[in-house]
Amino acid sequence: MIRLLLLGMILCIALAGCGGNDGGLVQSKYAGHWMGNWAEDGSEWSGTFDLNIANNGSITGISHDNIEDAPCTITGAITSAGLMSITFNYQTWAIHASGTASIATNGHLVSAGLVAPADESYFRSIAIDLTKQL
Repeated sequence: MIRLLLLGMILCIALAGCGGNDGGLVQSKYAGHWMGNWAEDGSEWSGTFDLNIANNGSITGISHDNIEDAPCTITGAITSAGLMSITFNYQTWAIHASGTASIATNGHLVSAGLVAPADESYFRSIAIDLTKQL
């Protein structure tokens, strides 16, 4: 009887360690709703971002350009290492930019410079400073 009770307790402990598997889905540290500002280095061109970053790193959102007063949609992705690639989709044209982003000590999503390719000379480099929305 004691053996059976002991075996039952061991089985319960072993089974308690099983389960809780989330299927391998890893929460991205960048996932969430982010809002804030962007500004081009060396010019007055700036605007706002309202971005949603999914667990898989895909980015969707909107931006507003303070100089041309032109809204646009944003699409892109960010890797777990912070490599960000985004596209500003205006009505008749698009701008691609890429660079490295990170979470600063204040909790903001920041990048000192997302850079457009040389053949897309719409801007040189933009800095972002976004706050996670709850």
